[in-house]
Amino acid sequence: MAIKIADIIKESRHSLSVEEAIKRIGDYVKLDSGEEGYVVDINWRTTKIRMLTNNVVLVPNEKLTKAIITNYYLPDKEFAVLVNLGVHYNSDLKKVEKITPDVAKEVMEKVPGGVPEFEPFIRYHTFGDSSINFTVKGKGICGPIFN
Repeated sequence: MAIKIADIIKESRHSLSVEEAIKRIGDYVKLDSGEEGYVVDINWRTTKIRMLTNNVVLVPNEKLTKAIITNYYLPDKEFAVLVNLGVHYNSDLKKVEKITPDVAKEVMEKVPGGVPEFEPFIRYHTFGDSSINFTVKGKGICGPIFN
């Protein structure tokens, strides 16, 4: 009987530790062992993760307490979308600075998962062999593929 109670206490501690990294069902997580997907169930002994291939992986909570877990929904579901581009040295950079964010804004308004209220911007960063290179920053929002 004492062994059963010790096991229950041990399992409940593992479950509480898992809940620090995985806050809720529906979170998109990636484990350091390579598995990634949407959390579909969390119980005292295991956590179920539905991978994008629609396979479900059962991970013992004891293993999760020792794993490095990336939760893409924390602190929130928004993430940076970085697009690296380059323009010819003869380009009108004032036009590039005007047109590029406008196009990025239009894309974020039309593409599912874009954050239309975010104002995209660009940052020049390098002079390439035949182009001035820059990054366009937009924002996206994660959303569940599986219900």
